[in-house]
Amino acid sequence: MLETKLTTLELIKGYQNGHKEYLDLIINKNQNLAYSLVNRYKISKKEEREDLNQVAIMGLIKAITNFDLNFNVSFSTYAVPIILGEIKKYFRDASLFKMSRNIKDLYYKIEKEKKDYFEKYNKEITIEELENILMVDRYDLILAMESNITPLSLEKEYSNKDNTYTLESTIMDTSKNNLIDILTLHDSLKILTDKEMLLINLRFYNDLSQKEVATKFNVSQVQISRLEKQIIDKLKRYF
Repeated sequence: MLETKLTTLELIKGYQNGHKEYLDLIINKNQNLAYSLVNRYKISKKEEREDLNQVAIMGLIKAITNFDLNFNVSFSTYAVPIILGEIKKYFRDASLFKMSRNIKDLYYKIEKEKKDYFEKYNKEITIEELENILMVDRYDLILAMESNITPLSLEKEYSNKDNTYTLESTIMDTSKNNLIDILTLHDSLKILTDKEMLLINLRFYNDLSQKEVATKFNVSQVQISRLEKQIIDKLKRYF
């Protein structure tokens, strides 16, 4: 096919002019560059390497989308820092959203209180009791407890009555344009406060209902609904 004979720059130009089918060709031509950047890091687990390869490809897509053909540099020169930026962000975040040092310290305090309480009373401590003991806001308590959740592996298998699937297959079944939207959304989440990020995490990643989140926060469902709408409006303004 003629497209396979085109250079990377010619393919990028075509992609940016509406030939969306060129994206796979560009990725195939440049994926070794993305993977070579992953190889700079010592990664022992196969699953972690595969996750990081996916992050690198997302960085590559970001570079393809944003590359200005008027730049007086090669595409690889432009793409390398973009891909490395995504990789470093992946390591830095360590979860869906980055936690402040204070929140992480609070997590360890909570774990100590839970352990001490169980040893003393042989039962689990409640949120209300933690609030009184540590003298902190309920939002911060839940935020800290959520902060130690391990990110899901893209290779982890899930099953339903119809089939078995992985998160990676779910992502790759979507169009590349949707992947770009995911990258943009990931960047936009940085504008949210810790409390706002917690609500987004519980509602849309842990799949809790507004009522369940309201129970966790000890507020009304109306308050959660109002806050959720404010967050969505905030994200819309970012776009």
